[in-house]
Amino acid sequence: MELTFKDVFLSFRAYISLNLRLLLKRNLRIVVVYTVMILCGLLSWFLIIASAQLRASILKGDAFGPLITAIFLPILPFSLWRGYQKMYKSSALLQAPATYRLLEEEIQVISPLANSQASWQTVNELYLLGHYAVLMNSTVTGYFLDFRCLEAPATIADFLTLVRRQGILIK
Repeated sequence: MELTFKDVFLSFRAYISLNLRLLLKRNLRIVVVYTVMILCGLLSWFLIIASAQLRASILKGDAFGPLITAIFLPILPFSLWRGYQKMYKSSALLQAPATYRLLEEEIQVISPLANSQASWQTVNELYLLGHYAVLMNSTVTGYFLDFRCLEAPATIADFLTLVRRQGILIK
């Protein structure tokens, strides 16, 4: 059985969206910690603005904790976005449309910028995210497949059957 995903292209916006959804599915604790840290930063800003006594303490040098929290914690979303931007730009497969051929023996990727082949043993798990499937081959890398690019007569059911036959965990 051969399945072909033709001209799959993932925009940066879709890449961030999928990665954040993967983060939610894979490790909710990280998301909770980031959210609490950002809220603490925003609360610190509110306290600094609302409390004249706290502002006076900061100016005297007595209370640097709220100031440091207010400055550094809101930077987290920007740093997360910047990290995703660097990963996106560093991947040749994300810079141009790629065709993915899924065979019983291997996965082939054909792109104007890079061609590769990989054994199914390199794939650890599959995440289904809306009309996307992400075949993860490590904790941070994987193949982003768009079901809208799956060539007929193949169906999503055919894809899932092939993945199950390879013994890949579906999440």
